[in-house]
Amino acid sequence: MVEETKMNVFLKIFKSIGDFKAYKTFAKGKVGSAIFYLFIISLIFSIISLSEPFIILNEGVVYIKEDFMEKIPYFEFENGELTVHSDEPIIYEEDGGGIMIIDTTGEYDESALNDYEYGFFIGKDKIVQKENSIQTQTIDFSPLEELTFDKDTIEEYLYLVDVIFIVGMIIAFIFKFIGYIIVALWFSIIALIVNSALKAKLPYLDLLKLSIHAITLPALIGSICSFIGITIPFFGGIYHAIVVFYLYKAIIYIKEDEHRNNYIEIEGM
Repeated sequence: MVEETKMNVFLKIFKSIGDFKAYKTFAKGKVGSAIFYLFIISLIFSIISLSEPFIILNEGVVYIKEDFMEKIPYFEFENGELTVHSDEPIIYEEDGGGIMIIDTTGEYDESALNDYEYGFFIGKDKIVQKENSIQTQTIDFSPLEELTFDKDTIEEYLYLVDVIFIVGMIIAFIFKFIGYIIVALWFSIIALIVNSALKAKLPYLDLLKLSIHAITLPALIGSICSFIGITIPFFGGIYHAIVVFYLYKAIIYIKEDEHRNNYIEIEGM
């Protein structure tokens, strides 16, 4: 059996998912090593689950920086009103039935969205978003009278979006790591019950280390689902069932293996 200290994190992930015998090695390892493993999979799974929104956001920011902001004329916002310095309304139509209308001259209003499946209307004193034929949201500028900005200000702050998102990813990773710790502690309590039911007599810290490795598979599944944008019904129950199954298999293997070793020692006396 490979010693835990000789396993890299990817081998640990693989064995946590597909090798119940490895859980005896995990149980004998150090608590610090198990926490570090949890730290690393939190980082890996955060990257998996957040990579898709990062790509989408990055593409949007690049579009705004390189295309939209170059085409749109100078604008300014002051005293709760938007002024776009253009002689005529700005209209962007999409092939999928959407439209964006920017008009502070008064020639168009939000009723122009009625002929489209979805779209935005940006006027002098409000923004109207039509999500579909039923849902429409309006943001009124009147509460923003104290806010002042212009096109130059927006362009300056756009370059901070990437930094803000990276900081957001770091914060999300920290919360995921803390969340995994809480989840592992919760399952270590369940492991105590399984341990007692099986009369395995494993110490609590061993059960905690087993719980940390047992959450690997459902945590990976959850991250992949976030990446591809799907929701599994009753995933919380499935998560618990998977972890409890892994704990059961790990504890019963360790108990039986120790029993075999004790039998061999007795036979050899």
